Amino acid sequence: MALVIHSALCDERQTLRRLTDQGLSARVLATATIPFGPVMTRRAALLENLGLIEPGQRHERLVAIGAWRPGSAVDHLAVSSEPFRAKRPA
Repeated sequence: MALVIHSALCDERQTLRRLTDQGLSARVLATATIPFGPVMTRRAALLENLGLIEPGQRHERLVAIGAWRPGSAVDHLAVSSEPFRAKRPA
């Protein structure tokens, strides 16, 4: 099994499509919304100008995508159809 974790700004649908185009089973396993870190904060104005984030947005959604060969042991695990969504600590 492969695990890919990236910002939803990277287009999770495209990642899923590319993995399945290579014959793998793939799906989003978990998501979490987190505040921008230092790199995203520095790039916020550029991302706004490109229309990738809303003006003033300073959070991003992370996705964990799992990919595996169909018919493998992973394919038979009982996995929820809904991804895990992390909650921010109080």
